[in-house]
Amino acid sequence: PIRTPHSPRMMHKKLTKSDEKKLQKTAQKLFNHALAAAEKGDPEACYRVSVYMLEGFGCPAGLPEDARRARQMETFVWLRKAAELGHPHAQVSYGDTFAASTHAMA
Repeated sequence: PIRTPHSPRMMHKKLTKSDEKKLQKTAQKLFNHALAAAEKGDPEACYRVSVYMLEGFGCPAGLPEDARRARQMETFVWLRKAAELGHPHAQVSYGDTFAASTHAMA
């Protein structure tokens, strides 16, 4: 099964295989649309791509460890780009992530 955004309605309903495939296709379309806009420099899209990647929304599931690490690094790259472009939520998240990583290294 794919990971989906948390929704009370979705949490109470058992998805059929057909529903899962439709949801997966929709998630992939949303991710691809956000990625295309992010590549053009849209700050909201950059932030969404980072969130989608972090949550695995629209991304392949069951990745090997090295691919998961690469996706985590790419997530951070999109978050940083969104922050640099002035997205307020990305700026806070990036700052928190940077502070946590700096503190962990000390």
